[in-house]
Amino acid sequence: MADLPQTESIDRLFLELSQFTRATTAKEIDLQRRLAVLRAAVWPFAKLVLDSSGRIPHERLSMADWHALVKAYETSGAGKPAQGGGA
Repeated sequence: MADLPQTESIDRLFLELSQFTRATTAKEIDLQRRLAVLRAAVWPFAKLVLDSSGRIPHERLSMADWHALVKAYETSGAGKPAQGGGA
């Protein structure tokens, strides 16, 4: 059974590789954090739309809801949207 040590070495290398491929980069962690902030900020708006039929009662949203949405957008790194066409 001389092949056994080679198999152990290969198994060990695959184990190390699998742990490396599951690692999360700092950029991925930052993107996950930004997404969570955006989802939390959008939730009051989404809930209002989902719970409404017909007209959406936007007056039920608080200034804090609007502020959180704008702040989440500004800190998301999305930048300013392109200006639409004009006359």
